[in-house]
Amino acid sequence: MALATACARASQSPLGVFEFPPEQADKWPVTTTRSGPAKLEQSRAAGLQVLLALTGAKKNYSDRWGCFDLRLWKQELDRHDASRIQSFVATGTVIGLYAIDEPHDWFCGPSFAEIDAACAYANLKWPALPCGVNAPPGWLQRGRDQLRHLGFLFFQYSSRRGDPGAWLERQLKDAAWFKGDVWLSIQILRPQLSVEEFRQAGVAMCQARPRGLMLWKWSDAWFAQAGVREALAAVAHSCGGAQDMPVNRN
Repeated sequence: MALATACARASQSPLGVFEFPPEQADKWPVTTTRSGPAKLEQSRAAGLQVLLALTGAKKNYSDRWGCFDLRLWKQELDRHDASRIQSFVATGTVIGLYAIDEPHDWFCGPSFAEIDAACAYANLKWPALPCGVNAPPGWLQRGRDQLRHLGFLFFQYSSRRGDPGAWLERQLKDAAWFKGDVWLSIQILRPQLSVEEFRQAGVAMCQARPRGLMLWKWSDAWFAQAGVREALAAVAHSCGGAQDMPVNRN
């Protein structure tokens, strides 16, 4: 399977960072972040697009045994002003709802039917907002017939998984059943990648032309390393995005 056609949706794949500080937007070739609702105004002003997490940590929607509780998940979603969120969807700032983090890695996490019900509930509030979860496509494939409201896939590479190109090839084969957008992510902190390891992994991910490429997560120390700026510029170029680093005004 050619990587360039396996999940190709567009000629450009925006580069993003979890919890990216909006005030840094003029210093890095980063156009996307995954964050909660607190900094939506700042993100919009900075020109960032957001994969939005609204329900917080798993403890917010777990029952007394630590198991997923759909009722509590909906309750957490309902805490937010739907019309306010819609205003950010309408202007293109919010581009996806990051609904549940790693449901596969939860000893009594949501069923496939519950994942679909969560996304269906979110779709009632924001019909134009894709809803996705962070989980391996091979795991989700088992519930493919029940996941009618899943709007995007999101899965993450870490150095524990070996060669990034080989890993990606396997994941995209597992994702062949899915017809929506595919987001890719690189774990840069746990375990920590070197700058060169990140560059190589990022270029490999971009070759697949995903909907976007995210990094977990913003770290003042990691991003201050020598060569990080150049590596990010190279990855952004490979993704078809910004080729020149923004000027560091500090």
